[in-house]
Amino acid sequence: MQNIKRALAQLIRTFGIEVSSDDRGLKLYWGLFTQGSGVNFEGGLGDFRPVIQKMRANGGLKDAVRIRQLIDDGEITVKIKITDHRYTHENTMDVEIDGPHSIDDAETLEVIERFRGALEELKCKASCEAHSLIHDYVLLSVSEDEVMRTYTTARFMVDLIRAADTDCEALDWNLEGLEDDEIVDCLRSSLDSSKYVACNFKVVISEREDADSDDWEEVYTEFIGGGLYEHSDVKGELRDLARNAIYELRKERNNQCQLKEAA
Repeated sequence: MQNIKRALAQLIRTFGIEVSSDDRGLKLYWGLFTQGSGVNFEGGLGDFRPVIQKMRANGGLKDAVRIRQLIDDGEITVKIKITDHRYTHENTMDVEIDGPHSIDDAETLEVIERFRGALEELKCKASCEAHSLIHDYVLLSVSEDEVMRTYTTARFMVDLIRAADTDCEALDWNLEGLEDDEIVDCLRSSLDSSKYVACNFKVVISEREDADSDDWEEVYTEFIGGGLYEHSDVKGELRDLARNAIYELRKERNNQCQLKEAA
């Protein structure tokens, strides 16, 4: 799900917040369709402009100038930390401000608290927008296996299944290779469920001894990838997948026969 995480981190970046990462990837998490669902993350202040705009809108232009000076002078540092790992909504994060280190007058401390409030608002708004985006995106996939088409030949029956995409693999493939400046727009443009469908394809092949038999035996099961498709393109894709699956099964059996003969 690294591409989806990258898209959400890019969205959060527009609020001036840079999501941090470690050796496991971006420190960004989400939960859906349960109590406490949302998107939470850890990070810091990456772009000062959104918080300046927020403070100016609240009548605090002088406050914004003062905070910028404190940050530039190294008097304060800002982090957003996850405080509750049971849930993922916007209130599971706190804005932590370290400092000031050499200034402790009451006026400066009040300015810092107003800054904290502005950044809390931005953090919550970023979380809510990211949650709305991933919620609608995941709805393009299915939670249970769904047989989309069955093809029958004299010998084989091929079930093309739209598999439950619990790990959002098909949705993640849709964003593969996109640059940061286009990945959020691509995700947003994909949210029209009347036009697009997410498919994580699974093929199941059953075989029978002769054309008159109704006794099918399952002989091959394989997850074969997928992605995001327009509804009008899925039918042709399914036919191609069925042909390729039968071809791969026959090739595999031919290889096995050759190995037996060589032995």
